Amino acid sequence: MILECVGAPGGVMRDYEADRPYMGFGKFLSKLASRQSLAATHQEISRSLPVDMTEHTEWAVENVSGGAPKIALESYEELISQVGAAAEQHRTFYVLNIPQTAAFRRRAGLYGTGDEADARVIFEEIRRAAAWARNLGAVDSVSALDESRAAALIRSLQDPSCLLYTSPSPRD
Repeated sequence: MILECVGAPGGVMRDYEADRPYMGFGKFLSKLASRQSLAATHQEISRSLPVDMTEHTEWAVENVSGGAPKIALESYEELISQVGAAAEQHRTFYVLNIPQTAAFRRRAGLYGTGDEADARVIFEEIRRAAAWARNLGAVDSVSALDESRAAALIRSLQDPSCLLYTSPSPRD
């Protein structure tokens, strides 16, 4: 299963707050390695991509006054275009390997037998890992990739000229 994580926001912080995301990430990794987790291994994938200005452009359309001076709107449009051409965004993903171990089979047995029981165990494990990441302060948000988004990620890794999906946003 693949999770997309959006990092904890940075910026100006008090000294005691600056290390919180790093400590949270260490605690998250510790939880993944604990007996509570069915994940046998995990792998981080980081991608740097051209920035997608869609979300910002939509915000500007909804929040900029229609009565704003034309020159200000044109200047802002030019700024968005220039930033979009020069900036990049960073996407972080975690691939969790959840093998069918004896512990997995025991948990699946609680839900019955077959693929539905297995899927329920995987769903619960992914939900648990996402909650650990958020609640321990390692990340701001986490979302599991569906089949099409996972396929787009894998394709972009094999052929970097193929862009990752740009919509929907992981925060949706």
